[in-house]
Amino acid sequence: MSNPRSEYTQRLAALRERFDGELPGRLQALQQSLTQATDTPDAMTLALLGKQAHMLAGTAASFGHAELAQVLALVEALALDVTDAQDAPRIAQLRQLAPRLVVTGTPAAEPQQLPPAPRTLIQNQLDGQRLLVIEDETSYAEELRLQLEYFGYRVDLHHDGDTLEAALRAAPYDAVVLDMRLGADKRTSAEIVAEMSQQPQLPPIVFMSYYSDFFTRLAAVRAGGRSYLAKPVDVPTLVDTIEQITGRAAVEALRVMIVDDSPSLSELHAAQLQAGGMVTRVINDPFAVAGALQEFFPDLVLLDINMPDCNGMELAAVIRQQVEYLSLPIVFCSTEARIQPLLPQILATGDDYLVKPLQADLLVAKVAGLASRYRALRSMMTRDSLTQCLNHTRIKEAVSLELERARRESGAFSVAMLDIDHFKDINDNFGHPVGDRVIKNLAHLLRQRLRKSDLIGRYGGEEFLVVLPGAEPAAAAQLMEQMRVSFGLLRHLDGDHELHATFSCGIAGYPQSAQHAEALIELADNGVYDAKRGGRNRIVCR
Repeated sequence: MSNPRSEYTQRLAALRERFDGELPGRLQALQQSLTQATDTPDAMTLALLGKQAHMLAGTAASFGHAELAQVLALVEALALDVTDAQDAPRIAQLRQLAPRLVVTGTPAAEPQQLPPAPRTLIQNQLDGQRLLVIEDETSYAEELRLQLEYFGYRVDLHHDGDTLEAALRAAPYDAVVLDMRLGADKRTSAEIVAEMSQQPQLPPIVFMSYYSDFFTRLAAVRAGGRSYLAKPVDVPTLVDTIEQITGRAAVEALRVMIVDDSPSLSELHAAQLQAGGMVTRVINDPFAVAGALQEFFPDLVLLDINMPDCNGMELAAVIRQQVEYLSLPIVFCSTEARIQPLLPQILATGDDYLVKPLQADLLVAKVAGLASRYRALRSMMTRDSLTQCLNHTRIKEAVSLELERARRESGAFSVAMLDIDHFKDINDNFGHPVGDRVIKNLAHLLRQRLRKSDLIGRYGGEEFLVVLPGAEPAAAAQLMEQMRVSFGLLRHLDGDHELHATFSCGIAGYPQSAQHAEALIELADNGVYDAKRGGRNRIVCR
């Protein structure tokens, strides 16, 4: 098995070594600029001083020089806020900061970054979203890019504030992560973006800065920023923010089942709904609906009333007899003459009706509205509120459904049980909010790095169950090894402290390990116990 640490570990180590090697010389140059700016203050020397301090502040903090970063931030703020060369109080404050521009103590160790999982393991995964990171401190920008790539994003870097507008127009990005101040220009990045706000198709922007004061945040809001994060940026928080502002978690198309005994008419309605961005399943035999409901998981049923052998009203009553479909939206459709006498029964059994011939725009609008509301409600009932993964009941059902599919198609799949190591100690030592953050970060990692076809569920407090369709146990173990190493290197920030966590994993596969869903889950769970007894932070196949 190839070592997933090697390439990125070397790159990150080189970045830190290069920064630490350059730091004394850069501090010396900064002290010289500070001396010049305070001895003979003018706009140019103060602007140069502000730029030099700015370019060091965020990177110093990220590489563990927290105290130095705070001093640099003060230097930058004072240098850029001096509007008059005769501003004696601020000049005096700058002069007093000169002795503090030194490296003190040993910087906190930085975790080493992991590369994305090899495409051979996740070949069906969609390419990550494309981000533009605009940051003039190259070392910090490189580190941020590596960590975002680690979560599966494709990242372009830009360092020049003078060409900020051109960079924002250069390509269709899903989001932009932008430093508030670039270069020596008195205008902030937020002011430049604000001037561009009338232009269409500007991507959503996340501003970042070493400052967290009200006025800086207000400037970001007025520029149309969708979020604001303080440096050094907590990457899992940034990933969470990007997911929210880009709607990444809600990209799956709405699913509509069309039940009509007329193949041509049902295909027409399917085409109209597909044009509206929905996925459809056409059923021309009402007796085939029961099995199709379990396989297709529709967000809405479009149901013809007039069908032979089993009419729409009868079929709706059968569907409503099943508890899991009590809230599934049903929209009846028929001619107005047939609908009128049945209207009380239609409104009692279904959610709405449409009169044939169906108008395409009305069909799409009504179906989309009802289906979207149902999906949101179903998500609240079937997903864990903290992680947005499937809840315990739904992930167990997913194992059963995948096993049935594998049997029909003579295929294979694996399940993986993950349990965070020493989680009670994390809660006891750092508090439950930090424990929740660790759980949420693991969920982020799994969602970003696994295939779209893989299903992730929160099985218990700190346990996750993952269903990997088409994966033999050996391939599943290789993929979970990527996740294990990645998670061990991830930072979970608690104020000024860093926490690292690991997980133990058990894997079982169909048909090699067991033939039934419960047995597969039990074997995977036993694998977790074996991994714990073996020292934790490892994977065991059963």
